[in-house]
Amino acid sequence: MSIQINSYQIAFYLCVTTVILQALLGEWFYKFNIGKVYLTELVILFSWFIVLHKILFSLELFRFNWLAVFFLLSIFYIVLSVCLGREIYWIFRQGAMILYVSVSYISYSHVLKSGVNEVAILKSISIIGMSGGLLMLFHALSGHVIPGVPDYSSMLLFIFFVAWFLVSESSLINKIIFIVLAVLFVSLVSPHSLFAISLLGISMVYFYIFYPKSRIFIIVLSLLFIALIFILFEGFLDRNAMWRYLYWKEVFFDSWSRGWFLLGKGFGVQYIPNSSIYFDILLSQVSDINNADNVNYQLKTVPPHNSILLFLSYYGLVGVVLLINPLLMLARFGMNTDNRSKVFQILLISIMGMFLISLGNQFMSVPYAAVLYWLLFGYTLGYMKILRALK
Repeated sequence: MSIQINSYQIAFYLCVTTVILQALLGEWFYKFNIGKVYLTELVILFSWFIVLHKILFSLELFRFNWLAVFFLLSIFYIVLSVCLGREIYWIFRQGAMILYVSVSYISYSHVLKSGVNEVAILKSISIIGMSGGLLMLFHALSGHVIPGVPDYSSMLLFIFFVAWFLVSESSLINKIIFIVLAVLFVSLVSPHSLFAISLLGISMVYFYIFYPKSRIFIIVLSLLFIALIFILFEGFLDRNAMWRYLYWKEVFFDSWSRGWFLLGKGFGVQYIPNSSIYFDILLSQVSDINNADNVNYQLKTVPPHNSILLFLSYYGLVGVVLLINPLLMLARFGMNTDNRSKVFQILLISIMGMFLISLGNQFMSVPYAAVLYWLLFGYTLGYMKILRALK
């Protein structure tokens, strides 16, 4: 086996191990920092160092067209932000986004060079997914005694189990019953109502793509169930939820009225617009508004809890297209191909579920969640390329 293949394997599994440790150890691990850099970010940097020889002496990165465009765009905005005189620390703190996204190149290259052992991957996915569900149950029963309970990390792992069951040989009725039970389980053991909606969302994606004759029935049933969740659970109408809705509205209208909708603002800027008449309300949810230093910190570290608006803030509409278009491409491939690879189906469903979760929190801006998403994203794109070559 060549050095190149070994390098990508090591880098890939190093990132995967980091994600699993984050789910197991929670805040103690994923918020551990050396100076002003998270341990997770150091792991990513080390992973890149392992494959650096390949990057330096070839144009291989630029054969991954999507990441090449994103990489160049990010470098442009970092340089522009420096030229505009913004604080260097905050430029690179927010610009760490490129570090998170870049792990997609490692997983993309890994799957192309190492191939896919479907049997081994299916077994690993089922184990990892069940572990995520057990972690959620354990944290719930323990009364959240572990510091920084990794709700998001364990839920992200549990999504794999849900996806694995959906693509199993079970009947359609059994799959519907399973989704209902999974949604109830998540609603009971996690304080995050968005998790329940994400499970319904991925079930809709799955049935829409792979059960075309049942699309209308499944969509109607899912919408009714979503309405029931909104009625039964207060998580979508509580103070925290209303803060998000207000934040999203203010960021969107600020982007439109102040002219950064198309091209974004770059890095090193505050998220909550000063022009907002709800400025104090938005800030008071996350900060002591009487502490000037804390206010400045929160303004630049608490994004609008929505991945689309986060990319809109940094890159404008161009960035939103870069975020969404590859997902649509994966979905189209899943709908149009005759290949019914179970691994691809699981990867597609899982990544859609994680994207749905990212629409209601700061998922994309924190390494403990973003790394898993972008690893999966790159791996899925790479596997799609393999399947296309086999047709």
